Amino acid sequence: MIKYQLPHYIWFFLNFQLFFPCVSTKNFYPSHKIFLSVFRKNTSDFYLGSLKKLNGCSVDGVVVKSLDAAWFVHRYLPQMPMILDQGLYTYNHRAQEILREFCPIRMTAPYELNRGELKKRDNADSEVVLYGYLPLMTSAQCVHANTGKCDTTSVVTYLKDRYGKFFPVKNNCMECYNTIYNTTPLMLFGYGKELQKADFSNFRLNFTVESEEEVRQILAIYETVFYEGRKNLADVYQGEYTNGHYKRGVE
Repeated sequence: MIKYQLPHYIWFFLNFQLFFPCVSTKNFYPSHKIFLSVFRKNTSDFYLGSLKKLNGCSVDGVVVKSLDAAWFVHRYLPQMPMILDQGLYTYNHRAQEILREFCPIRMTAPYELNRGELKKRDNADSEVVLYGYLPLMTSAQCVHANTGKCDTTSVVTYLKDRYGKFFPVKNNCMECYNTIYNTTPLMLFGYGKELQKADFSNFRLNFTVESEEEVRQILAIYETVFYEGRKNLADVYQGEYTNGHYKRGVE
């Protein structure tokens, strides 16, 4: 965890693969633990056997990525603040109404929506991801095991395509799956004024494969460009990034 003073409405996510070990969030901004993308029966059994520890963790809430995980938290951890990740799809108001039955404190706007669709959406209890390497695929094929050996160690490996681009791959050994991320991060810092007019309750920065120094740099850029609006993104960031579907949407 990295100490950093942030505006009150920004939420800081570190992609921890497990809910344990529990860490103190004293003197830090809100810390949320991200549940596994794959939530099988043995995952449920593991957490059921640890409910006291879960309830006693010094965290501000959890992020769930599947209906199975959402049901588990709603059923067994009703006092735990829960955020529904973008994979729990809330494209329109009907989907939002159904998922509100799980009593989340917030939902996450889908990555596929463009700026026009986001403006039309009810964002009062939603957040939008401003930065992060977007997941492209969840795979049962373990790159770490196939290129070396299965040593139940979570690492970051890379896949190289024919254009010379490198795709980060993180393996989760608890449920034996890999997450393949895009080569360049989503970065929407340059659209601060219009995103703030869309009435989102919160904005999110996702950190997955970044080093500590890279996290600090991104947070500084966020503060300068998005929050304060003192500089243009091109003036402070020369790296590659993507706008995702924000400008054009799904075609």
